Amino acid sequence: MHAYWSKKAHEAIEQYIEHYTQPGDLVLDQFCGSGGTALSALSLGRKAIAIDRSPAATFISNGFCSSTDLPKLNEEYARLMQKVSSPISELYNSNCHICGSKAIIHYQVYSMTFQCLKCLRKTPLARCTPVDNSSNAYYCPYCGDIIKTSQEKTGYQLIET
Repeated sequence: MHAYWSKKAHEAIEQYIEHYTQPGDLVLDQFCGSGGTALSALSLGRKAIAIDRSPAATFISNGFCSSTDLPKLNEEYARLMQKVSSPISELYNSNCHICGSKAIIHYQVYSMTFQCLKCLRKTPLARCTPVDNSSNAYYCPYCGDIIKTSQEKTGYQLIET
């Protein structure tokens, strides 16, 4: 599923389609975006035409509304993984930070760091508590002073793996 700037909730689209059309009717969406209206129409037993001026939109819409042979996709994925896992596995190897044994990296989380202007400690923003939901101000976890995201960044820090 691809994010699209004007994506609408499928439930709302389905209500309109059910109210104004019957199964088998044709639904035309002249500004299809990611294809939500076409997908809703197809799932409700209607036919759909989805067009858009944007080539990206029609590409996304086509992928969104096309069916996939999942067993074949899984088979091809397994075949590909078998072929490439050995050459690329070294890229994801590390040592466990707890026991020191070999481990595979599944994900890493980095956070921007800022220097508190009061205590001068550099801290990852992800470790700070927001002042409120609407501002870009955070409490320093060391001294409680305010750190603002408009301040100069001091870098990035790995905070979770």
